[in-house]
Amino acid sequence: MDIKTRDYIRAAETRGESIWFIMFREILPNARGPLLVDGMLRVGYAIFAIGTLGFLGIGLPPPDPDWGNMVNDARNNIFINQLAVIWPSLSIASLVIGLNLFADGLREELTRYQK
Repeated sequence: MDIKTRDYIRAAETRGESIWFIMFREILPNARGPLLVDGMLRVGYAIFAIGTLGFLGIGLPPPDPDWGNMVNDARNNIFINQLAVIWPSLSIASLVIGLNLFADGLREELTRYQK
């Protein structure tokens, strides 16, 4: 459903509120939760993209630490030392999952106090 067709927007327009008032007092507080979750999802995509580029060797140069580069370096010795591959991979996954859970929790708290 489009935000500008919702009842509270129509009510504000009927009251004669300005477009800036409607945007900052009606639309933005109601769109804050989904925007926050979407932003954290995009951060997660960026983290996965950086890890993938590092794994492929086109990410950060070797002196800089990069989890994807660490996975790529440990890939050759995966049968000797499995943990060298598992820990950077788990770090990437746990960071992305943690950011998404944080965003969901923050959205829940914001909507709880908004009502």
